[in-house]
Amino acid sequence: PLRLFAARRREEARAAFARWILPGVERGLVQAMVLGDRSGLDAATSEAFRASGTYHVLALSGAQVAMVAALLVFGLRGLRAGPWTAACVTASAVGLYALFVGGDVPVVRASLMASAVLFGRAIDVDTDVANLLGLAALVLLVARPSSAGDVGFQLSFGATLGILALAGPLTQGWR
Repeated sequence: PLRLFAARRREEARAAFARWILPGVERGLVQAMVLGDRSGLDAATSEAFRASGTYHVLALSGAQVAMVAALLVFGLRGLRAGPWTAACVTASAVGLYALFVGGDVPVVRASLMASAVLFGRAIDVDTDVANLLGLAALVLLVARPSSAGDVGFQLSFGATLGILALAGPLTQGWR
């Protein structure tokens, strides 16, 4: 039922884009960056993004989840919501967002990690991001065991682990 709900909202978003955005490259770009749907991109545009090394801009990832979560958390803080309320509302929203955009591994990984951080803060527990990454991998593998052999799964978790491993040494000495 929830997947069907998300699929219907995705179709409504496509219809809204068709109503409000002129046909052409721009509509395809908006659809790709908001919904993760690259079907509206022509071959020339896709190749231009690949050749420039910016094709990743068209792929949904943890950056979009972080943006949704940050906007909600800051908005809820402005409304004086407590950490438990903020965690519940934001975790629900990023979970729905992950469903809305199709549930690709990077988005689900980021949603799970964001939710774990928020609930950890709500109960006043310090979190280790490497452990959160492992938790997200475990949850995904329990839900979709075949993901272990998926290159997207491996790249998403490998890249995130690389960022986590390098962030400390690269930022050492910075305020």
